[in-house]
Amino acid sequence: MTGHARTPVVVTVLLAAGLAATGCGAGGPVAPTDSPDPSTPTASVPPGATGSASPEPSSSPDTSAEGFPGCQELVPIEVVQAQPGWSGFEFFQQAIDASEAPNLPGPLASRTAADASARQDCIWGAPNSDSGIGIDAFRIDADAASTLVGELRAAPDEYEAFTIEGSPAFLTHAPWGIGDGVVVYVFEGDAWLVMGGHEYDQGVATAVLTPALQALRAE
Repeated sequence: MTGHARTPVVVTVLLAAGLAATGCGAGGPVAPTDSPDPSTPTASVPPGATGSASPEPSSSPDTSAEGFPGCQELVPIEVVQAQPGWSGFEFFQQAIDASEAPNLPGPLASRTAADASARQDCIWGAPNSDSGIGIDAFRIDADAASTLVGELRAAPDEYEAFTIEGSPAFLTHAPWGIGDGVVVYVFEGDAWLVMGGHEYDQGVATAVLTPALQALRAE
């Protein structure tokens, strides 16, 4: 993509309140209680995130953003835990219409996200570690979605195009926290889902995002 910006996805409030407390902070990573296997997919907290208490898996009902199912309806925990290396993951919590602008690969993506009419951030991870994944859900208008999809398709060297449940999807590699990460976009109507983490592939993204698309279509 022209002007591609290799910046990390920021799952802002959730990372600050959740995984930031267990792995990384403004000063960099600290030793987790249980060091994750190097082959385990991880999502590190971006520099500048802060936190002071270990996160606990959420047991409270989701309060979802307008037009979105709650995070646990979008992606059931059983789906997350079925992925390689993620059997110990738990759902932490979600943020609705987070105030910070998300940093996404590509300036057009960042502008489109900033102009979204609704936003919901979700995060799952392994307690007492910095392993996890984030999914941000945005409501964008049809013209914005068409323009963004067109630009992603025009950059095949940077974005691997595929489909999930018939919806256009794109995978790219971009910095995430303290290392290179994987970012996947998928579009369904006026919904745009962004999944970010480490060491996962198209197959995992498809498995995780398929129930999310099905939940959106059932609304």
